[in-house]
Amino acid sequence: AILLTAKLTPLLKGGPFTLKPGPEAAVAGRPAVGVVVEHTSYKPITLHFDKETGRLVKLTRPGKDMDGQDVERETVFADHKAVSGVLLPHTVTTSAGGKKVSVFTVQKYELLETVDESEFKAE
Repeated sequence: AILLTAKLTPLLKGGPFTLKPGPEAAVAGRPAVGVVVEHTSYKPITLHFDKETGRLVKLTRPGKDMDGQDVERETVFADHKAVSGVLLPHTVTTSAGGKKVSVFTVQKYELLETVDESEFKAE
């Protein structure tokens, strides 16, 4: 479901997705507005967008901890920098059940200039 929600625009066209207002939150000390994304086949996730910049700053979803227990998983996107004119996060922190699991620091993004249409054909 996470990859399916990478872009919100297709979600507005109906289908298996439903969008609704979510809770507001402070992310890294800044106010963020929440959007709950529901799908007919997956558990709902909540996306938080910075109120001032509109950037995606947090994703919250149900998941499992290292022991296989049900927990809330959070992914926080920070340190946005321009890459080929697109602001992308350079720090990604993941927590499960309130415990930090990982912190990734992106050293370099390599964006494709074009993608062959055949990459999107179902097999």
